[in-house]
Amino acid sequence: MELKLAENPLLLYVESARGYANLCRLLSRHADLSVKNADEASVADQQRLPYRLGELNGFTEGLIAVSPDGRLNEMFKGSFYHL
Repeated sequence: MELKLAENPLLLYVESARGYANLCRLLSRHADLSVKNADEASVADQQRLPYRLGELNGFTEGLIAVSPDGRLNEMFKGSFYHL
């Protein structure tokens, strides 16, 4: 899955069943937050909004991350690759 974190792309790859569950949670939580904070944007536009770093907290286990954002190295210990 590719998502946007601030201005940087973030590629997430599932490594395990736990990673798949975390990816599903990230997607659904972001959609919920986007809907609550949007005025008249379509659902598709809301889901394209960038993620905030804090949204990833607690949902990184089982995922492999690829991004130019070096801050993610600590969140994805041993599973982060810098672009």
